[in-house]
Parts: sequence; structure tokens; C-alpha cells
Amino acid sequence: MYVAILTSTNFDNTNQPLIKDELKKSGHRYKEFKNLEVPPNELLNFDIVWDRSAIINDLFFESLEKLVSSRDINSPILINSPQSIMNSYDKIRTHHLIGEYSPTTIIYNGTNFDDVVNAFSQEEYIVIKQPRGWQASGVERILFTELSQTALGKEPVLIQKYIEPKEGVSRALILCYDNKVEPIAWYNRVPDNHWRTGPGSNSEIVQITPTDSMREFISKISLKSGLFLNGIDYISIGGKHFLLEVNSVPRLSTSVHQLGINAPRRCILAMEEIHAKRKKRKL
Repeated sequence: MYVAILTSTNFDNTNQPLIKDELKKSGHRYKEFKNLEVPPNELLNFDIVWDRSAIINDLFFESLEKLVSSRDINSPILINSPQSIMNSYDKIRTHHLIGEYSPTTIIYNGTNFDDVVNAFSQEEYIVIKQPRGWQASGVERILFTELSQTALGKEPVLIQKYIEPKEGVSRALILCYDNKVEPIAWYNRVPDNHWRTGPGSNSEIVQITPTDSMREFISKISLKSGLFLNGIDYISIGGKHFLLEVNSVPRLSTSVHQLGINAPRRCILAMEEIHAKRKKRKL
């Protein structure tokens, strides 16, 4: 396979070497394009286009999707599809698509402040999420008593019930293709005296064995989100599970270094399977 890897100078620096090394070991060629500074039509000559950029760029991904859809079977395989990438980095799109699995959420549009107050008046804390962002950026927790129209501003934001991660935030690293869901790794991130995992916190990584209800929950989200590679963050309380976010550019290094799971290799094996089926269809 000939693989185009879309990367960013500001993200994924610990994962890129793992991916490149595994592609070499598997006998595949690759070419790296940084910061989406490549005309989408130049990507049409690759077998696989693997986005690891974590860059928000609707114009680029819409153009790529249009080009690929026009070529059908002769197009490269996209990891992930442009539409699913845009859905994942736009939290309002994510909410419309799979919001039924999230904690109570209201999309504040500047005019429905009373709806927000009524929905969360019994809560001590609420979470405010900016519509667009990667890796939990643009997310803050405030006391309900601090809530005001001035604090929310005039642009749309998501207001969500806060659930304390007493037992950690779970991450399911998932492959989803050909209508099947294949877990790569499953673990909890337990924050050290912090209200969340991610930026600003230190977390202990604990591998977990998923329950049947977790598997069912994650399968539904995986199939609906449409992401080939997905890092699904959720929290479990009393046997119930609540989606926090999906990630189209999940870190693979945690599985490699903390759990001893060769996540890049698992991804490449799935790509090889899809590529082989594509070649048979062309014959």
C-alpha cells in the first residue's frame, strides 16, 4: 500500500514515529503531508489517506470528500472519512448525531437561557463546551451559581450535566469497518485530584475488561459515528454509560507504551484487509 499521512506540527508528535515505523515493518510506502498544506487532488494517487492532523478545516475535508466520491472505487481509502472527521470536531454535529448517549445537554443559542436554567437548576456544576475543538480544548466547568447570559456569550455553546469521574474516564479505542466493531484497547484514565482528564491533569492508566453493556454502548456509538478509527470517551455510573466525546485522531501511544498493545499495527492490518477487498472489486 502507498499511504498518505496527514500530520500537524502541533499535534501527535509521539504517535507519528510509531505509525511510520510500523508501516515500514509492514512493507508499505508512505508520504507525510504537514498541516494539510497539500491540494486534495494530489492525494488521489494514494491507496490510503490517513488523517492524523487534528486540524479543523472544513474547506479541505469537503473538497477531499467531493473528489473521492466522484471517483468511487478508484478513490483512495480515507481514514477517517471527511464527513465523520468534521462531525467529530464539531460538537454540535456530534450532538445531533449521537447526543442521545450523552449526559443531559442543551445547545445554548443566545435566546434560550431559561431552558438552560430549567435543565440544570438542581446541579452544583455544569460543563460548557465550545462547539469546535480537539482533545478536550474549549471545555470548562463552572458552578451553576456562576451561570449567566454574559458568561455564555452570544455564540452557540453546549451546556452539559457534569458527572464526576470518581472511577475515571473510560477510553475505548475502536476500529469500525464493514459494519463490524473491533476494540483495540479499553482502559480508564483516573485523574489525580482534578475534575477531568486531559489538559491540566495527570491520569493513571488502568486497563479494563469491558462489560456486555459497555460493548453494546460502544458498538452503537461506533456504528453511528462512522469513524474507522475512533477514541470514544465515556463515563460509567451505576451500570449506566454516558458519552463524553468521540475522537477521530486518538492517541495510539498510550496503548503501545502503557498497555503493550501494538495499536498502529492493528490499524494497518484493518487497512490491509479493506485494501485487499477493494483490489478484488476492481478485477
